[in-house]
Parts: sequence; C-alpha cells; structure tokens
Amino acid sequence: MAYSPRDPGSMTDSELLEEIRRLDCLDDKASTRDPVSLLHRIMRGYRIRPHLEIIAEQLVRVERGEIDRLLITVPPQTGKSVTTVVGGAMWWLTRHPTDRIIVGSYGDSLAVDRGREIQGLVTEHGGRFGLRLARGASSVQDWRITSGGGVRSVGVGAGIAGYPGDIVFIDDPHKNREEADSLRFRDRVERWFSADIVSRLSPGAPTIMIMTRWHEDDLAARVTKKEGTTDKGGRWQIVRMPALCDDPLGDPLHRSFGAPLPHPKIRIGDVDGALRHWEDKRRSSSVRDWFSLYMCDPRPAEGALLTRELLRQRRCYETNTCDHEPIRAAVAVDPSGGGRDTAGIIGGYLGSDKRLYITHDYSGVMPSDAWSRRACEMAVDIDADTIVF
Repeated sequence: MAYSPRDPGSMTDSELLEEIRRLDCLDDKASTRDPVSLLHRIMRGYRIRPHLEIIAEQLVRVERGEIDRLLITVPPQTGKSVTTVVGGAMWWLTRHPTDRIIVGSYGDSLAVDRGREIQGLVTEHGGRFGLRLARGASSVQDWRITSGGGVRSVGVGAGIAGYPGDIVFIDDPHKNREEADSLRFRDRVERWFSADIVSRLSPGAPTIMIMTRWHEDDLAARVTKKEGTTDKGGRWQIVRMPALCDDPLGDPLHRSFGAPLPHPKIRIGDVDGALRHWEDKRRSSSVRDWFSLYMCDPRPAEGALLTRELLRQRRCYETNTCDHEPIRAAVAVDPSGGGRDTAGIIGGYLGSDKRLYITHDYSGVMPSDAWSRRACEMAVDIDADTIVF
C-alpha cells in the first residue's frame, strides 16, 4: 500500500519527530546509490563536481560486476582520492558490510590517513547505515565493523599476510618525481602490487587504482600493458580526465578541445576561472610535469615534445644547398614568468618545400620589457609578418 503523507498541522510533536526520522532514513538509503551522493549527504563541505560524478558512475559499474579493474587518472587536488578511496570504501561497506577492504598507497602514513578518514565516517555516521565499529577497533591501520567487514591500510613494501581482500583501493603508489624516475623504485612498487596485494585478493575481488601519473613506466602503465584495456579487449577500464581536454571524442565529460576540468574549489559554470587555474599550473610547471601530472599523459624525460634524436634527424646543415624558398617568416614567443625563468624567442620561416625552418634563437632569462623588445628586434631581422605569443 502506497504511503500517503499526513498534514503536519494534524500531527502531534512525537508524530512529527517520527516523520522526520522516517524521511531521514529514506534520504540516507537513497544516498547509498553511489559514493558522491553518500559523501554529499554525510561529509560537511563536500562539493559535487561533474568529474567526481564520472568517478562515482564507474565505481557503481564495479559494484555491479561490469568491470573488475578500474584505473582513474586525474590531476592532483581535484577530490579524486576523497571520492574514490574514502567515499568509495565507506559506500562499499554500506552495501557490502561483510567485505574486507585493502587500501594501499606509496607509504604507510598516507594509507593510514585514508583508513582513519574512513573509520571517522563509520564512527560518526555508520549507525545510520547499520555500520558499527567492532569492540576494540581502535587501530586506524587495521579495523573491523561488527558485521565482519573492515579496512586494512598498507604502504608500498608492507606485507599483509593473513588478510584476505574483497576489494582493493590503490591510492597514488608513487610518492614523487624522484621515486617515479627510479627504475628500482618502480620495480619495487610493481613487486609489492603483484606479490603483496594481488595475492591477497579473494576470487573475483575488484581493484580500483587512483593515481597521479608521474612516469611513462609507472604502475598504471605496467598493469595496463600486462592485462590490457577494455577498449582493446583487455581488463582495465581507463578513466582519464586531463586538466584540459585533448580528446573530445574520448573525453568522459564530453568536453570540447581545450575545455578545462572542473575543480571542487571553483564554482560550477565558472569555466574562465577553471581555465585560469589550469593555465597557472601549466605556467608554473615544467613541460614534462604538465603532461604527466596535469594532462595524465607522461612523456619520456628526454623531451616531452621532441627528442634529441628527432631534432638531429630533422636538422638541415647545408642551408645553401636546400632546394626551397622562404614563403612566410614568423617569430614565436614563450614568455618568462615575471623574468624569473627563460623566455623562449625563436624565429624562422615556412619554406616552399612545406617544411618549417628555425633560423634564430634569442631565448634567455629576462623580464617582460626585455623579451618583448628582443622579439620585435628579431621580427625586423628576419622580416617576419607574424609574432606567435
């Protein structure tokens, strides 16, 4: 029989309180449909953004059994870990209260922090969802709830013998650039994942990996190389959302080329604000770090855009014998950050052979008044008709 709400004016105080509790219970139950809805319900200050909803949708697919390997790559400080690991684990326990969760990260401290955050949510809000900490569950590294489920937090290199995992969340297995650039450390992370994590998984247990990309041979690259990606018949579902869209056809947010990623601290709809934020990150980062951390597309250290070998192959040494005529000359400027770093100023031309030739380089560390003058001087020297800024 369908429920028919009563007129609040005809209800007693106790009946009103009971109705409020009933409606709260319904809202609590509805919030467990996905991690974002749950966090918005129980975590003060949590802001829903489109890219976080995409993450939540993929976690729901994992819970439904549609995929069992999920790799999420998003720029740093965009709410990815809170949504995926903290919210994802709490949400998973509301739906699978007997499951044991493994949270792994580059170090014990970060893994334990994640475990503590999940435990805090269970302590404060778990009763509303039938979750209660077991007696003596004071450890933030290994704790249980009364229904049998729980969370074990471990860092790279730490063993978890004797602890079966029904689902695992890997949160940033590489600590920083130095460790990611070290083959020894990359091998160590892969061995830890293979021997200590995968070996602990129960039959059919899913793995969710959320990470900032540091290197073209990081753990994300190795696991997808080994097991393949779903778009090519493999196992790993990839969710890549770079700071600026570079693939409109494959973008999960259906952004146009160059459109910015939303940010939890920038209001929805403020596209210009988001674009300024990411452009500031690009100006403050090396080319390699920009592509790795923010575009989620790591390139070799030798040259994020061009390798030395390619430059050698393309160099024209015998300029007097090149069979072409200049068609159009131009100057390209990559400005310095307030004069603290190098301003790139190069000049060249398009030849009749349809190739681009770089002929002049006035680059150097200089303030804006200096590099702007040098760019104009170069334009005069090479008779340029265009300056590309």
